[in-house]
Amino acid sequence: PKAIFVSGREKASLFIGSGNVGFGGWKQNGEIWNRFDTDSNDTGAFTSFQNYLYQIGKAVPLNDSILQEIQESFDPNTRSWVEDLNEADSLIGKVNTGISLIDQMFNVLEGRSVEKLTICSPYFDIEGEMVNELSIRSGAKSTSVLVQPQNTNLTQKAVDKFNDSIELKLVTFLSHEGSNNFLHAKFFAFQFGDLVTVFSGSSNCSKAALMIPKSKGNVELMSYTTISLEEFEREYVGELDLIENPPDLKKNIEIEQEDFSLKHDEITAKREKDLLSAA
Repeated sequence: PKAIFVSGREKASLFIGSGNVGFGGWKQNGEIWNRFDTDSNDTGAFTSFQNYLYQIGKAVPLNDSILQEIQESFDPNTRSWVEDLNEADSLIGKVNTGISLIDQMFNVLEGRSVEKLTICSPYFDIEGEMVNELSIRSGAKSTSVLVQPQNTNLTQKAVDKFNDSIELKLVTFLSHEGSNNFLHAKFFAFQFGDLVTVFSGSSNCSKAALMIPKSKGNVELMSYTTISLEEFEREYVGELDLIENPPDLKKNIEIEQEDFSLKHDEITAKREKDLLSAA
């Protein structure tokens, strides 16, 4: 999970996103962050984040000081904004208990007829299984998968297994200086009519991130919001440029890989396989 929480006496701000704490995540990469403020947004996100922080705090050894700091950050005696918090809303996440993120997603989407699904993620399962799972489960008439070909572990072998309603779209992210930077943003957008519910945050399009419940899957955190189609196209995909060239993806995952993120994804895939075999 990636989050920044600033707790003042009269207001608080919360940022949920995809960027790691480093030059790439904070300066160079294409990332997504959603911001919540107690004086301008529904405050349910802060209630959700408080619950999430306690889950993390309780999972950490020697946690007395951490739990005390969480309590102080939400102390109504010193934080006037805490008194007006609404019921938990706007975030989904998992630490070491609870249902999977994909189940949480579809609990939010319950009753909505999804016309189109848009997936943006740098990393996927080796076989791309979660793309098909999301497409089928949502019932979307069409699914677009946005990938940056030189910065993804999605292989041509995985794409060949996509169902007929899934379209691969190659994109790039250009910085303000014109350089082609790493697209590290992760979002899942479900369109129904002129509205789109977007889930964004730390989760890649993998079973470890989205499908494995309780303590065996990844620890993740995502925010969600429902916006107009026009706003989605402007805020989420407006800075991405489509590449018209034919797909140029790796045929298979390379075993020797210097990039840490791809190593991490390979390790995650092996762990998923072991977990599912054990189950």
